[in-house]
Amino acid sequence: TQEQLSHTLMPVGDYTKDQIREIAAKIGLPVAKKKDSQEICFVPDQDYASFIQNETGIVAPKGNFVNTKGEILGTHEGITHYTVGQRRGLGLPMGHRVFVLEIRPETNEVVVGRK
Repeated sequence: TQEQLSHTLMPVGDYTKDQIREIAAKIGLPVAKKKDSQEICFVPDQDYASFIQNETGIVAPKGNFVNTKGEILGTHEGITHYTVGQRRGLGLPMGHRVFVLEIRPETNEVVVGRK
């Protein structure tokens, strides 16, 4: 919740990524030379939907994929299975590449389009 989040401390939150890499290099951490990742780093096998389910006990219900006009394109497996910018694993045969443009928790919709 926002209330819980307001009490969270982020010890490296005021640093840039470059500053963190410099600190890591100075103390000899191999992560200093690692390439950037778009994946979530603390979840085994990148299965964040299962992580969220296990941590909260909530199973995200299926919902609709929609385009930017709100037209239904198909059914998704639950919003926790998708991230903004995702292209792969959508299961939408559109005939062209589509990306997740927006996730709408209030309506349980995943908006997709051509970026």
